[in-house]
Amino acid sequence: MLFASIILILISADVLSFILAWEIMSILAYLLVNYEHDKKSNTRSGLLMLAMSEAGTLAVVLGFLVLARVSGNLDFVSLKSAAAGMGDPARLAVFLLAFFGFSVKAGLVPVNTWLPRAHTAAPGSFSAILSGATLNLGIYGIIRINADILPQTSVGAGVIVLIIGSLSALLGILYATTENDMKKMLAHSSIENMGIVAVGLGAGFIFSALGHPALAGIAFIAALYHMTNHSLFKTLLFLGAGGIDSGTGTRNMDRLGGLIKAMPWTGLFFLVGALSIAAL
Repeated sequence: MLFASIILILISADVLSFILAWEIMSILAYLLVNYEHDKKSNTRSGLLMLAMSEAGTLAVVLGFLVLARVSGNLDFVSLKSAAAGMGDPARLAVFLLAFFGFSVKAGLVPVNTWLPRAHTAAPGSFSAILSGATLNLGIYGIIRINADILPQTSVGAGVIVLIIGSLSALLGILYATTENDMKKMLAHSSIENMGIVAVGLGAGFIFSALGHPALAGIAFIAALYHMTNHSLFKTLLFLGAGGIDSGTGTRNMDRLGGLIKAMPWTGLFFLVGALSIAAL
């Protein structure tokens, strides 16, 4: 069901089906994070994720409604045509609403507080899906709005994405280096990597607005390539972290060592993921 909602988001051609699939995904994600609902900390983490997700969805819906008021229809083709006739202030308002909403799902600063808590509460297998698949939908939404529906990217919009991405990358890696909890460390690493992807998108938007399509294409390709790479190695790392947690009963990295001997296959695959994240 979760994968079906993700696919529906990607193939949606109108606002209603897009938002319906988005909400199904958000609710299912909440249920999976709150799988061990007997733990109060898990319930709080799930509710925080759901509340922030709904706030983001509301912002996206408001952005779509601004476009729908002009177009009179809710299909994306009509919204794109309507956006072409809107003034710069209205287009900027749509972008800001959509960017805020999709940034929540992507885990970008400053709307990322739910992400480390959700990963801590979620089972290891869902943490892999959360970081390897659902975060990417926030990036997809930013691209869909700013590079498809809105007719021309502004330099200001690109600068905003670039700054938020840079802050996310910097703060994400700083928090990751201070964590002892393996899953929290990987969650902050996901924030960092989504920030790097956003930096690439921001650069692409700026180059596109300045009339440099070749440079914009290179920036977009780099962003999407890194997003794909992150999905693969972070899925592997979270699956490994879940296996280590189940096998040892702890995620505290200060207490872990010599896993390649005790859990050779898990240790080997985790090493592959670690080498990938280090770009080795």
